[in-house]
Amino acid sequence: GVKNPPSIGVYEFLQAATYYVKNGGDDNKDGLSDSNAWETISKVNGVSFSAGDSVLLKKGDTWRERLNVPTSGSEGSPITFGAYGTGAKPIISGADVVSGNWVGVDGNGEYPDNSIDIEPQIVIVDGTAWTKGTVGSLAAEEWGWANVDDGTLFMGADPAALVVEAGQRGYCIFNSTRQYIVCDNLHLTAANTRAYLDEAGQNIIQNCTVDYSGGTEPTGGGGIYVGINGDDSSVLSNIVTEIYGDGIYIYNNNRVVVRDNLSHSHTGLQDYNDDCIQFDSANDFICLGNTCHTTTTKNGIFASGGVGGIVENNYVYDCKAGIKLDQDNITVRFNTTENNGNYGGIASTSGGVTGLEIYHNISINDQIGIYIDNATVNIYNNVVYGDGQDRAFRVVSLSGNVKNNIFVSLSHNQNVMLCNSPGALVMDNNVWWPQGVNAFSYNSSNYNTLVDYKNGTSQGINSIAQDPLFIDAGNNDFYLLSDSPCMNAGVDVGLSEDFDGKVISNPPEIGAYELDWLYLGDFTGDGDVGPEDLAVLAENWLQDNPAIDIAPYLDPDGVINFKEFWVLAAHWLEGTEL
Repeated sequence: GVKNPPSIGVYEFLQAATYYVKNGGDDNKDGLSDSNAWETISKVNGVSFSAGDSVLLKKGDTWRERLNVPTSGSEGSPITFGAYGTGAKPIISGADVVSGNWVGVDGNGEYPDNSIDIEPQIVIVDGTAWTKGTVGSLAAEEWGWANVDDGTLFMGADPAALVVEAGQRGYCIFNSTRQYIVCDNLHLTAANTRAYLDEAGQNIIQNCTVDYSGGTEPTGGGGIYVGINGDDSSVLSNIVTEIYGDGIYIYNNNRVVVRDNLSHSHTGLQDYNDDCIQFDSANDFICLGNTCHTTTTKNGIFASGGVGGIVENNYVYDCKAGIKLDQDNITVRFNTTENNGNYGGIASTSGGVTGLEIYHNISINDQIGIYIDNATVNIYNNVVYGDGQDRAFRVVSLSGNVKNNIFVSLSHNQNVMLCNSPGALVMDNNVWWPQGVNAFSYNSSNYNTLVDYKNGTSQGINSIAQDPLFIDAGNNDFYLLSDSPCMNAGVDVGLSEDFDGKVISNPPEIGAYELDWLYLGDFTGDGDVGPEDLAVLAENWLQDNPAIDIAPYLDPDGVINFKEFWVLAAHWLEGTEL
C-alpha cells in the first residue's frame, strides 16, 4: 500500500532557535522575538542556521525578494520557513509595484511605462493577472512589452488609479543544494519562472498558496518544481492556481510524494505543457488525494519517461485527459474522473507502455472512460458511466486483462466499446450497457448485441448486458442495489479491498464496490442476521429519517419498509457470508 511521507509537524529540538521576520523589523537585531524581528529576506539569506531552527514570516506582510535557502537541516531536524501571527499567509512576491511613471496615452490608445528593468512574464492589476497581448493592439485588461527605451511596459487601459505589479524575479523560493527544508504556510506569487524550486531532495513544501507564476521556462512548471536531485521530497496540501506552465512539476528524480493538493485553472502564455500535476522522468512517485481541474486542452495528472508510480484517490475533472499514463509500472486505483475531454478519464496513448494496473476507479461523463493505445495493462473493477460520451471504452493493440468492470454509455456518439488489433487480451465478466446499433466494435467488426459480440469474438463469455442497477447514478452514487446482476458475478483477480476499503468476497461483485453486507439484512454490522437486526428494523420502521446511517443505500426510497424486511427474512440466522 501507499506509505505516508515523513510527517514534519511538531519536533522537539534541543537548542533549536526560532527567528522572526516582519515588515518594519530591524535586521540589526537578533531576530529571536517579534519585538526584535528582522525586516528582510535578504538578511535571512545571509544567516547560517542550525538543524531544527525555524524562520517565521509575519502573517499579513509582504516581501518583494527571493528566498535563497542558505543552510541544510538534518534528518528529523529540518529547518522550517513558516508563518506566525494572525491573518493572511505571508507573501513572497516575484513582482515589484510599477512606480507609475506613465507618460500618458500613446497614439494606439495604450499607456507606456519604462521604470522597470526586466521584461515581466506576469502582470497583476489590483490582484488579478492581466493577459499578455501585442503592443499596438492591446485590449483592455491586456499588457505588452516592447524593447524600446531599455524596455517599456504597455497597458491596454489607464492604470493611473490601479495597483500594477510586474514580475521582476524568476523565483520566490530557490533551493538547489539544501536538504531537510520545510516551507510551510506561505503565499508564493508572481515569479517570472517558477514560484518554488527544489533541486536538492529530502524537502517538503506544505500548506502553501502558489499562484500567478511562470512563463519563461518552456520545460517544467511555473508553480511548484521539484527537479533533478529532488529525491524523497514531498509536496503536501498546497493550493496551486493560475500558473503559466504546469502547476506541480516533478522532474527526473525518485520517490517524490505529491499528496492532498488542489491544482487548478492553469493557462498558458505559450504552448507549454500546462498540466495540473506532471511527473516527467520521475520514478516510483506517489500521487495521492489531489484535486485537479483545468481547461479541456490540458491534462490533470500526467506521467511519462520514468518507471514506477502510484496514482491513488485523486479527483480530476474538466481536463483534456483526467489521468494520462505514458510510463511503465504504474498502479492507478481509487480515483474519480469526471467531464474530461477527448483523451478521457484514464488514458495511455504514447504506445509501448507496460505494467499498468488500473482498478477500482470511477469515470463519470468523461468523453472516453478508459482509452488505451498499444499497452500491456490489467483493467479491473472500474465503473465507467456516461451520458453523451463518445465511448465508454476504447483500446487499440491492448494486451492484458479487462475484467469485472461496468461500462455504461447511455447515449454514446459512437460505440460502448471499441477494440482494434487486440494482442494477448482477455475481456470477461464485464457489464456492457446498453446495447444498440454498433454498440460493440471489435477488430473492425461491429456488433449490435452482446450475444453477437460473444459469438463473433469468443470474448466475454461471462459478461453481462443488463442494467447494473446503481443506487442513484444520476447523483454519482454507483453503489449496487441488492438485486443487481453484478452481485457475485465477477471473477477473482487478486484484489483484496474495494473502492471503500471493504474486503472483497469471492466471487466478487462486478464494479468498484462490494455490495454492502447491510443489503443482506445485517443492520447492526456484526456479521450475522438475527434478532438484533430485527429490533433495529422495527425501531426505524416507516420513518422518513431512519437512524440507520446506511439506510439510503438499502432502498432508494430512504424508508425502512417491507423490502428491507424480506431481505432480512431471506437471510435470517444464515449470517452474511453468503
